[in-house]
Amino acid sequence: MEQNPRISQKLLSHFSMMCVLFCILVVHLNVLAAATDVFEENLSSLKALEVIEKKHKAALKKRLPVLLDESAQKCLNQLLAISGTLDEVLSSQPYLTYLEARFGNVYEDYSTYLAAMPTAKLKTEALFTFKDVILSKQTSEELQTWIKYYFQMRQFYAVPDILNDRQKFMATEMRIKSQLLMTFGISLTTIAETETTMTKAEKMALLAKVDKILDRSRIFGRLASVDTKVYHAFWSDRLEKYGSDEGLLRCAIATPADFALTRSFFENPQVLKKWILTPLKKSVSATEKEE
Repeated sequence: MEQNPRISQKLLSHFSMMCVLFCILVVHLNVLAAATDVFEENLSSLKALEVIEKKHKAALKKRLPVLLDESAQKCLNQLLAISGTLDEVLSSQPYLTYLEARFGNVYEDYSTYLAAMPTAKLKTEALFTFKDVILSKQTSEELQTWIKYYFQMRQFYAVPDILNDRQKFMATEMRIKSQLLMTFGISLTTIAETETTMTKAEKMALLAKVDKILDRSRIFGRLASVDTKVYHAFWSDRLEKYGSDEGLLRCAIATPADFALTRSFFENPQVLKKWILTPLKKSVSATEKEE
């Protein structure tokens, strides 16, 4: 049976239940905490998040190669002489040799590289990059959970037009976050069924645990959004400057790992190209015109 592409009523109901649960828990929190204290704490968290986001964005932009080095340029020249689709050209020996030199892994073809996404090296790099935002006292399983969540959010932000469909955005994001909470042993269904029997202390303890997880998820979600936007801008600039065919090859050479990661989210190169050439979010004026 084919899956309905539209958001199911069950998913929206699940989202609503989650919102109700959080509202109930927040009410219990406000019984014990002054409103001004909660506001100041939230404001402080937002400011800290903005600092992390700004620092991460600047570091990522600095790592992006403005010009191709000698080996990269040599690879580009070889690929330009090969005819075929993007995936076929990237399955050629020159590019596979380039990947081996860059990462030390041998791939049979480009599809094998895509199937390996995210690679162990990408996950390790993510752990190193996010070392300042990941709590030190976490198990190996918890660390892997956060890295998995980050890459899930990378795929989430690559969904075409996701930033222009608020209902789809919220429902999909909440589905991912509910899965994250379940990974940490928090089932929304169970909570909804037992909330009325909880003591105030139990509710406060639960809220503290949920808040800690969601605060951390907010950071990883924002960083995934930053990465998506920075790479999207970098790639779209290459396609506009060099044309779609050479531009895509330059993207695959300049940022091989993240380009392959993003390519793995799409059915084929044509859909990827369309996504790169389409602004991630419509301008207000464009939206108003449609209305």
